[in-house]
Amino acid sequence: MAKKERNNVTIKDVAEDAGVSTATVSRVLNKSPFVTDDLRKRVKASIAKLGYRPNAAARALKTKETRAIGILVPDIANPYFMHIIKGIEDVIAPLEYSLLMASSDEDPMKEQKLINVLAEDRIDCLVLATAGSNEEVIEAVHERGLPIVLVDRLPEELAEELDAVVEDNYGAAYELTQRVLEQGVHSLAVIHGPQTASTAQERAAGVRAAIQDKAPGVSVTEYYGDFYFDSGLRAARRFLKKGCPEALLAMNNLMAMGALSELLKRGCKIGTDLVFGSYGAVDTLLLPGTTIYYVNQSPRALGASVGKLVKRRLNDPEAEAVCDVVKQPVLVQRL
Repeated sequence: MAKKERNNVTIKDVAEDAGVSTATVSRVLNKSPFVTDDLRKRVKASIAKLGYRPNAAARALKTKETRAIGILVPDIANPYFMHIIKGIEDVIAPLEYSLLMASSDEDPMKEQKLINVLAEDRIDCLVLATAGSNEEVIEAVHERGLPIVLVDRLPEELAEELDAVVEDNYGAAYELTQRVLEQGVHSLAVIHGPQTASTAQERAAGVRAAIQDKAPGVSVTEYYGDFYFDSGLRAARRFLKKGCPEALLAMNNLMAMGALSELLKRGCKIGTDLVFGSYGAVDTLLLPGTTIYYVNQSPRALGASVGKLVKRRLNDPEAEAVCDVVKQPVLVQRL
């Protein structure tokens, strides 16, 4: 690796040069006993070679407690994220930490600003469901000493560096699509989420794989929404212009609710006129006899798992990163 300007060398540069993880470099810098002599020598050699110097302010950040946990999610108003936050609170509240919460509104620029604001000596750990496109910012903040636990979304670039609790989005979307296709439909409409979000990418991949494996001849129409109610409504309107599809899949609960509201308004009978699938349970009033296939998410339990990782990270800043992948079953809701 070519030598950078001294002030621009990061822990990640040292880790890449030494062939170790950033956590190992951090352990060496903090004189942790849980590092072999060979790894310690390699890291120190890379530090000398690259001219890396730890930032004093960043090191102070690691030792200063504010007794506050930052939580940044795309939409606090979404019941899914509300339940995740409640699960985190169940675990964290007894530790007498305050929770500071904010919404990014699926806006990477807004998220970037909020991450930087929260990281300015205001919190001891950040829980983040990222809108996407901020991997470098997240890495930089983490390297400055702020523990980060990812929830719901795990960008590939951060998969081995940060603690995370995520769903098996690919597997659940695959199973949901399979269950809908098993009803013998010939046309399928799909409302995807924003492809900047890792969850939306994984769910889209699961849907397409199930179609390819189970019904490659089915006619498919796709719409890319933003995980909000209105985009589900707009998608349904667009689909209905070409006639009612035999099946419709919505890749999150809010888009599903938006689509259902428009379908019911147009007189479509869910379960009779078309098969409906939702990634997440739908909390709305439906007509009697309605059947919906849905991924049964457990956000409060997911949040509790996040809280446990936060607690672990606060107690052991040098612990190896953990990724907890939660399986979510597909159920049938009949009302």
